[in-house]
Formats: sequence, structure tokens, C-alpha cells
Amino acid sequence: MLPEREGLLIEKPLVLPHGWFALSSGAFNDRVAVQNPAPVARNGYVTFGTANNPYKYSRDMVRTWAKAVAQVPNSKFMFVRPEGGSESFRKNLAAIFAEEGVSADRLRFEAVRGAHLPFYNEMDISLDSFPQTGGTTTCESLWMGVPVITLVGETLFERLSYSSLMNGGLPELCARDTEGYIAAAVKLGKDPDCISELRAGLRERMRASPIGQTDQFAHDFFGLIEKAVKG
Repeated sequence: MLPEREGLLIEKPLVLPHGWFALSSGAFNDRVAVQNPAPVARNGYVTFGTANNPYKYSRDMVRTWAKAVAQVPNSKFMFVRPEGGSESFRKNLAAIFAEEGVSADRLRFEAVRGAHLPFYNEMDISLDSFPQTGGTTTCESLWMGVPVITLVGETLFERLSYSSLMNGGLPELCARDTEGYIAAAVKLGKDPDCISELRAGLRERMRASPIGQTDQFAHDFFGLIEKAVKG
């Protein structure tokens, strides 16, 4: 997630060899199982969605989501957020989707707080927020078998999901502009076989990736701190 352009960080960064965090088996919630087959196989249509906090939303970002949904026939979009219980929240988002040809009946709002993981079993593809990308949300989505489409930006907070996806061996889900973001979402949305294949293997892929290697992360982290202290 290190910015490629100098000057976008004030401090000199300490760069770990793989990723910026690791999660233990305790942090990975095994109590919520991944349900197979994927929702698209059960429903006959693709369900896009997000559990990202609305403070990350902008009108242009939501419009980008809507454009992706509009290009995948019969697809739906699910908001898994406690704010979904608000009439104004639903109305304002529906208005933006409608501008891109996505009717309100293709939107689903699940007003849950905390108990959101099971809803990933009803989501095929997660669309990441931008420019502030997901951190915990992206990891939870991948852990629950739901691939995440992200937009990679220049600054650190625009590259959190990028780090997780690259550690998981999923560069094809990382776009560099909004056109590429929409294209990646539409391509995956029109490939139910790929969605099902990813869903079946994402949890083990995450566990085997650097994100799941807590001992190695601790070794790398404390080694880096020791080197910095010694100068």
C-alpha cells in the first residue's frame, strides 16, 4: 500500500515485506460458514453489494456502482448497513441508481449492525468504496468468499484493499481508473462460473496468504522495529 509517488507520506515509512496486517484464526470468524453454491447459482442473477461505512460514499462513487449494476442484466445491489433503516438513506441512494437506469426494486437494504457476516452468503461481488477503500470490510468480504473490486489510487488510504487483494493473488480485481473498475465488475458479474470458483476457494486462499501468517508477520514486524531502533 506504499504510495508510488514521493511526497504523499510525511514520515519515512517502515515497509513490511508482504502486508500491513495479519489475522489469526481467532480473528477470522470460523463460526460463520461460507455457503455454496454462490448466490448467483441459487437466484439466477448476480448480487453486488457493500458493507462499507457510508462516510466513505460520494455521489460519483455511488454512480460508478450504479453503472456497473446497469451493465449486468437483472443484477441487484445490496447495502448491508444499519443506515439502511433510514428512509432518507434509501431514497437518496435509489435516486442516484435510477439516474443510471437501475430501478429501486433492484436495490436491497439490510439494516444490521454487527451481525452482518451472514449476509455475505447472499452477495456475489463486493464493490469497494473509493477513494477511501475498505480495510476490515475487504478482509471480511474475502473471508466470506465474496470477491472485492477495488479502485487503486495514489495515496495510502486508497491502497488498503489493493494490498489485501494482491496478497490473495487477485490482481485482476484491482482497477486503476473508474472505467477499469466498472469493466472489472461487469466482467466478473457476467461470469457466474468464476464467481462460484472464487467463492469455493477464497477462505482457504486467505488463510494460506501472508494475511493468515501471524507468526511470520510478527517476525517481520519486530525485525523491522529492531532495525529502525538500531538505525
